[in-house]
Amino acid sequence: MVALKTLVRNSLDRPGGRWLLALRGTALVSIRTGRLCRVGYDGHAWTHRHGDGVLVHKTMVSLPPATFSAVTRDVCCYAHAPQPGDSIVDVGVGGGIHTLAMARMVGGSGRVVGIDADARQIARLDRMIELNRLPQVQTVHAAATADPARRGGLAMAGDAPAHRTQDLLPDAAWRRVDLLHVRVGGAELDVLRGMGDALAAVQNIAVACHDYRAESTHDDTWRTRKNVAALLRRQGFVISTRPHDARPYVRSYLYASRRDDR
Repeated sequence: MVALKTLVRNSLDRPGGRWLLALRGTALVSIRTGRLCRVGYDGHAWTHRHGDGVLVHKTMVSLPPATFSAVTRDVCCYAHAPQPGDSIVDVGVGGGIHTLAMARMVGGSGRVVGIDADARQIARLDRMIELNRLPQVQTVHAAATADPARRGGLAMAGDAPAHRTQDLLPDAAWRRVDLLHVRVGGAELDVLRGMGDALAAVQNIAVACHDYRAESTHDDTWRTRKNVAALLRRQGFVISTRPHDARPYVRSYLYASRRDDR
């Protein structure tokens, strides 16, 4: 049955058939959320027009922005709740949902910079920025790394040019960063090393380490949290974690602040 559903969906996922998938997606998401959500295809991705905002996904089904915002506040912003006017840098935007949520938190007087090496991710985020009218968000299609010559870090995820992390933004943007969020699938230490002297401008950091993958795969190359913590402590940060959280990926998150707020 699952194979048949997949076959039907794939046969319709093309020009001329996507309107049927859009109707199905509209019904599924609206029933799941209890509110009307209009699903459509705009040429490159699926748009989900919820009552509280528009999301752009590679799939037909999504949750409303408010749900993702709650996760962003709980996980990405655990050590620092963004305030209107804050400056945030999000390295590894993925689907862009956290970037979108943080942009709303800082408001029009703030600034959010989203960096990713995958052109498809950046394109979806750019579309969400446009649809949600969030001019405070700037996107950068680039691979953040410590050593561009060896194409480390995010360069593994796409064909974007590799740059040292601190070189991806103009100097003025690094005068103060209220929150640096890093989620790059195991390359977090490389990204942070690429910050160089610019790390001094950062007040709070949330890093998605991937030690939990080492536990499930028995591959210790995923264990980065210890080295990330050591690097940030040398830079004067106070480190905190959430070892008792029920979610494995959250237990692997590392939070760093210039002052001990928790």
